[in-house]
Amino acid sequence: MRLGLLCGRSPHAMHVANTLCARLDVRRIVVETGHDWSWRTVRRALRPAQLRARVYRAARPWLFPARESGAAHFFPGRRPAFDRQDLLARVAHVNLPAVAALLERERVEAIAVFGVSRIRAELLALTPGRLVNLHGGMSPWYRGADSGFWALLRGEAHRVGATVHRIDAAIDRGELLARCRPEINGIGCERMLFWRTMRLAARVFAETFERLARGEALGVAQPEAGRLYQARERRLRDDLALRRRLRDGRCADIRLPEQVEWFHRSTALAAIPAAARAGDSARSGGVQPRESQAAPRAPVATAS
Repeated sequence: MRLGLLCGRSPHAMHVANTLCARLDVRRIVVETGHDWSWRTVRRALRPAQLRARVYRAARPWLFPARESGAAHFFPGRRPAFDRQDLLARVAHVNLPAVAALLERERVEAIAVFGVSRIRAELLALTPGRLVNLHGGMSPWYRGADSGFWALLRGEAHRVGATVHRIDAAIDRGELLARCRPEINGIGCERMLFWRTMRLAARVFAETFERLARGEALGVAQPEAGRLYQARERRLRDDLALRRRLRDGRCADIRLPEQVEWFHRSTALAAIPAAARAGDSARSGGVQPRESQAAPRAPVATAS
């Protein structure tokens, strides 16, 4: 399967790209380096709430430094870099017409997406059904930005993880292909947990395309559930609340095994037994709130 990759330029995005290149036939890596600065987006970015959120997001790594940088975690002893420099094409924005034209010239059969702006119609039409996103959170419960952070803040460590899904017009709402959660032996730092999640997710992302290339029938519609979190919603008080939760030991005793789920069409109509849901709550260290009657049921998945 000839693959195109759209990604950002962070160390964890480079790690995902390098993992895909090592296992798949990647024909082009399109790296988004900027933003779509139309007059509409500039006006929106200058609104007080948006501007405040941008400033806080930029300052957060200095206010709450991690024990280890992302660069050191993914590239110990060397400078972060894409392994396949010959495949790189750097663009200001992935939705530029030139990007779709480039991928069409490469005759890609599928497109992998990670860490870029929301995909628009021209790219959506390029490889129907084979435009696949790696989302750094557990969909459908935590969609959008900072998903792992919100899961921890709400006492749902069992829903820290990543999701591989098809892309449609909505944000993180396309068909589920795979979900994964790293092994958790106590939680001391939200960012370190996210980076461990991305290490596992990169392997699952690559395996997803290997399975699709073999003709495996992956894809289950997401239930109407969960919430979309915007980057601007995370504020100082939220970070301080999670910091208190981590410091007082409420997350230190959480023990969860690594988990990988694959969503097959043949199991889409099955239901999760209540006993299984109760067992998941017990394994999460007792931090999962009691499920209400309105809580969604996730589609059945097979564990690898």
